[in-house]
Amino acid sequence: MNKIVIKTIVLLALIVLSVSSIDLNLIARHINLNILLAIIIVQPVVILSIMAAGKRLSILSGIMGCTFVKFSTGFKATIISYGAGLLLPARISEFLKPVYIRNQSKISLSAALSAVFLERVSDIVILGLFACYGAIYFLEINLAKMLFLTGLLIASIYFSLIAEQSLIRLTKLIPSLIWRNFIIKIIQICTQKLRQKSTYIAFSFGLIAWALSFINVIIFLKFLGIDSIGMRGYIAIFLGSTIGGAVPALPGGFGAYEASVVYILKSYGFGFDESLIIALSLHISQLVFSVLGFMYLATFEKLGISSLMREVGSLRQKKHIETR
Repeated sequence: MNKIVIKTIVLLALIVLSVSSIDLNLIARHINLNILLAIIIVQPVVILSIMAAGKRLSILSGIMGCTFVKFSTGFKATIISYGAGLLLPARISEFLKPVYIRNQSKISLSAALSAVFLERVSDIVILGLFACYGAIYFLEINLAKMLFLTGLLIASIYFSLIAEQSLIRLTKLIPSLIWRNFIIKIIQICTQKLRQKSTYIAFSFGLIAWALSFINVIIFLKFLGIDSIGMRGYIAIFLGSTIGGAVPALPGGFGAYEASVVYILKSYGFGFDESLIIALSLHISQLVFSVLGFMYLATFEKLGISSLMREVGSLRQKKHIETR
C-alpha cells in the first residue's frame, strides 16, 4: 500500500481517538459565527508565535553556535511537536522535534535533544517570570522579594547546568554504557551552549513566542466581547491555561486546560456552559494551525522516525552479537 495512504489512515485514527475526548454536542449547541471569526482572526498571531519558537529551536540546534539549523526546519519541527501534541498523550510529541531536526539537518540526536532540553529550561524561566508577575499583581507580594527569588531560580538553573563535571559524575549511576555516554554528550553540548551568546538570543525568541501567546488570549477574548474581566482576568486565564495545558494526562492538555479557564471565568460570573465553550474555542484557536500543519508534514515529509528505529534496531543487533 502507498506510504501516503498508510500515513493518512494512521493520522485519521489518531484524530478520531483525540476528538472522542471532546464534547462535540456542547460545541455544536454553542458554536456561533463570532467564535469562528475569533479563531480565524488570531491565527496570524498564533503563526508568529510558532515562528518565534521555531527560530529559537533553530538557533539552539546549531552545532556549537557555529552552524545554525535552517529556520524552516526549526519552524516545521515546532509545528510537528505542537500538532502531534493534540494526538499523543504525555508530551510524547516533544521527542518528534529532535528526531525531525536530526533527519533534516544531519546533526547528531544528542545535539538535537540538547536543543529541546534548553528550550524547556528557557520556558521554565519565562513562565517563572510570568508567574512572579502574576503573584505580584494578584497577591500584592513585594516586588523586590519576587525579583530576588526569580534571580535565585535563574541562577540555580544556570549554575546547575554549567556544573559539567559534577553532572557527568552523576551519570555513573546509569548502568548502561551506551545510555551513559549518550547522556554525557548531551550534558557537554548543553554546558557549552550556555556559554555562548547565541543561546541567549534564542531565549529572547522564546520570550517573544510566549508574549505573542498572551496577546493571542487577549485578542480572542476581546473579540468575543469579554472585557469585564480586565487585564487581571486576561493574565489569570493565560497563566491558568498554560499550567493546565502542561498537564500531560490527555493529548493536547485537553481537560486540565479547559478546567482552569472555566474556573477563572466562573469566578467572574460566567455560566458553566458559556465558560466551557470559550475555553474550548480558545484552546482550538491555538492548535488548529499546528494540527493542519502536522497532518500535511506527516503525510508528505519524512519525520525521521523510521530511520531512527532502524538505527536503534541495528544497535541492538550489534550489542546482541557482541555479547554472544
